[in-house]
Amino acid sequence: MKIGTLRFDLYGNLSFDQSIESFISAMDPVFSSVSSDFDSEYTRFGFFAMTMIITLNLDVFWNNDSLYNTLKKQLNKNFDFWRVKITLIINETGG
Repeated sequence: MKIGTLRFDLYGNLSFDQSIESFISAMDPVFSSVSSDFDSEYTRFGFFAMTMIITLNLDVFWNNDSLYNTLKKQLNKNFDFWRVKITLIINETGG
């Protein structure tokens, strides 16, 4: 059951040539732990910078703290001067 949507809008300067691929492969297991359905797209600007949008349809909410910690660690490892905008939408109904 989808409980909400978590969206990351990322920008960063590439630390090395394979920064994007390294980031995606490191984050894939973490994304899979909170979402069975997620999508990402990125635009690369040569060997200098990238923009990326990641959208997760959340199945669980309790594991998000490890997601944020891993996200920050991988951004620091793979990118310089990075920025991230996080949007969280919770689907809640009352009864």
